[in-house]
Amino acid sequence: MYFQVLLCALIGSLVNLDTFHIAQTMIARPLCICPLLGLLLGTLNGSSQEGLHLGTIAGVILELLWMNTFLLGVYVPPNATISSITAVSLVCIGLIGSPFNHSERLTFLILTISFAFIIGKSAKWIDFFLYKKINTALLHKLEDSIKAGKGQEIGWINWTSIGICFGVYFLLLTGIIPVGLFMVKTGTCFLATKFDLTIILPLLLLLGCGITISIFGIRKYFFYFVAGFLLTTILIIGW
Repeated sequence: MYFQVLLCALIGSLVNLDTFHIAQTMIARPLCICPLLGLLLGTLNGSSQEGLHLGTIAGVILELLWMNTFLLGVYVPPNATISSITAVSLVCIGLIGSPFNHSERLTFLILTISFAFIIGKSAKWIDFFLYKKINTALLHKLEDSIKAGKGQEIGWINWTSIGICFGVYFLLLTGIIPVGLFMVKTGTCFLATKFDLTIILPLLLLLGCGITISIFGIRKYFFYFVAGFLLTTILIIGW
């Protein structure tokens, strides 16, 4: 398990750079990174198909919930990438090959999505500190270097910013994933025997569809969203 935690932290820290520092290819979006990481973790655990399935479920739900999280101007949104890495790490490491029954697996998934959502919201303030404080300080250093005719320091300052962001989130994920596994497993064992939480999963999907409709204003496609919601709900509940 520890190797997989470190691997997820390494991949998550690298992919997180895509949101701001490097390329911005959109691979850091939940719908992209969750299935890919799920496939990798599933392969390591002997079930690539289940890993891809779990990663896709987590990716679809989180993509809907984080549909409005984009860096625009000075606005720093919640970190959908770290949320996604956390979610797919927990569901794949915690569920593949586990003895949980169907109800317990759904409860585990719901608690994982909830935990990952909180992590994404909390990581926003880390991003704020990195982008607004550290990067601002590095920018001032860059301006001083240019004024002093030390243009060769531009590359070093840029890599310093990238390295700090990578290191902070690598350490964060290394701690969050084991803690999340313990909390979600404990919560599943307690709640699954006392409450039926399966109704929460369709509500999360419905909330995500509502967010998407409100953002894009595509009410004429409402029927297709309803159909997609019902189909996805049936597939996930039946999983």
